[in-house]
Amino acid sequence: MDASQKTHWSASLAFRLLLALTVIQVGFTAAELLGLTHFLDGFLEKEATSEAAQLGTVIRQATRQQMLGADGGGMQATMDDLGKVQSLVRVLIIDKRGRVAHATDRLLIGKTFDRNRDAECVVCHTATGVKPASTSIAVTEAAGPLIRRAEVIPNEPACARCHSSGAAINGVILVDRSTAAYLRARQTINTRVTLTGAAMLAALVAVTLFATAVLVVRPVHRLAAVVRRMGAGELSARAPVEGRGEIAHLSAAVNSMAEDLGRSIDEIRDKTAELSIVYSILGRVTKSISMPALKNVVIETFNEIMNADRTLLLSRTTEEPQVEVLSKARGADRIDRFLDDDSIGKAARVGAPAAALTDWLEGRTIEQHLTPDKRAAVLPIGDRVNAPYLLIVLRDQPFSEGEANPNLLSVVAGHVTGAFENSRLYQVATTDELTRLATARHLYSGIEAETSRREAGSREPCALLMIGLNHFGSVVERWGTDVGNVVLKRVAWHVMRLVRFGDSAFRYRRDVFAVLLPGCDRATAVAIADRICATVATSPIYTDTGEVVSAGLSVGGVSWTTPPTAPGNMVLAADQALTEAWLTESVRVAEFHAQD
Repeated sequence: MDASQKTHWSASLAFRLLLALTVIQVGFTAAELLGLTHFLDGFLEKEATSEAAQLGTVIRQATRQQMLGADGGGMQATMDDLGKVQSLVRVLIIDKRGRVAHATDRLLIGKTFDRNRDAECVVCHTATGVKPASTSIAVTEAAGPLIRRAEVIPNEPACARCHSSGAAINGVILVDRSTAAYLRARQTINTRVTLTGAAMLAALVAVTLFATAVLVVRPVHRLAAVVRRMGAGELSARAPVEGRGEIAHLSAAVNSMAEDLGRSIDEIRDKTAELSIVYSILGRVTKSISMPALKNVVIETFNEIMNADRTLLLSRTTEEPQVEVLSKARGADRIDRFLDDDSIGKAARVGAPAAALTDWLEGRTIEQHLTPDKRAAVLPIGDRVNAPYLLIVLRDQPFSEGEANPNLLSVVAGHVTGAFENSRLYQVATTDELTRLATARHLYSGIEAETSRREAGSREPCALLMIGLNHFGSVVERWGTDVGNVVLKRVAWHVMRLVRFGDSAFRYRRDVFAVLLPGCDRATAVAIADRICATVATSPIYTDTGEVVSAGLSVGGVSWTTPPTAPGNMVLAADQALTEAWLTESVRVAEFHAQD
């Protein structure tokens, strides 16, 4: 967690929970103490009053005997004994005139109290002529709080010896009893309740800390860590879902959100990959107009962009039963080209799906699709029925849906189809109608392109072959122009079939063909020329009447490494070599040097 993500202790969840619980506990403890104090005050006051009343009654009974016996000395002795009782502050026997007759404190004997003025009396006699509301009352004096009990001495018949019978009472016994013991008890109880509350609060804080850490803080931290990992791009991270509480529900919701987000990002990535593939393919195929160059670009592009292990491009020929198969494997330097009766078999042997090949050959409708094992993408180029081209992209590892879903394949096939249609129109405009080879005008363009490559730093050799028919004039003279055209078409077919992919074939003159061989040295050029001558010599050409027309070839040519100053010089040199080869009906390929 970086500094920006750290939480101040005062803002942490644990602190806020503890603070809330502490405030609640302190409030409850304070309310409990106040309630208990109020209860103890009432209870202790009631107890003290009750004990004071009992004590007053006892003292009254005890002093009654002394009074009836008219033993003044015995009465004072009793007062002196009562003065020794610790809880008694004082005991006064006051006659009906308000004079203190006997007292535990001898200094008070003889003192006269005015019940309407003296403090000892007005606490009970609150108004003149009004009887006291209670015979026991709490009083606070300098010595501390006490309970004052007033015991009336009634004028009984037994008192007639000393008192006249006309009075209702003979006096009052005042008993002041200390409440210090009760106050100490209340203080002790309050202290113990406070300490108990503090201990309970400390225990509650400890338990809350532990419970908060285990049940809330740790799960929240784990959840926050998972969310941070998701924010860093690790969408496979998942929060643990434990129990059925709120944290578990929140963790499940975060996991669900991560799954939804992962699916959305995967969809975005798939769409981005699709757009990248479409734009890459579109940008490349639209730069090529010639058919050979377009085929090369399509194969190279699909090999690279779709990470193919092998890409195949099958082309129907309009006038021959054979199918041209171009194939390039990952890491190969050149594109393999098959154009013979077994070209389809060769495509099947390198991995092309047999069902797709059969459907395409038989003209059945083919949709852009992935094979069931998702290791081959099949794209018909052109009309889905009788499509002139079939593109097959092979992979050892299955395609993902984002790499080759049907919508993507359909869009890509549409763009490639447009590029092939443009190239076909260009080919129609730039090829010889009879032989389907490029015209002589484009031979010079091809040589200029190779010259530019070498001026840019390429040091690959290049060769130019001129292929002429032997005694073509005699063939026309004997069998006519139609048969001569058949011979030209068949020879052109063999030339186109036997050169390598990337080589260019042209119809240079009426009975002369030219082949431009990039990256080809003299020895390779001679081998290609010999192969063409041998194939034509062993491939009979029949007339409509079944007669065999012999068509021998002579080949002249030049090879070079250093670019010449003018492309026409190489054409003239190759044409001169053909003239010499015609004399011996052989193959003559010379080295061409720029200074020539």
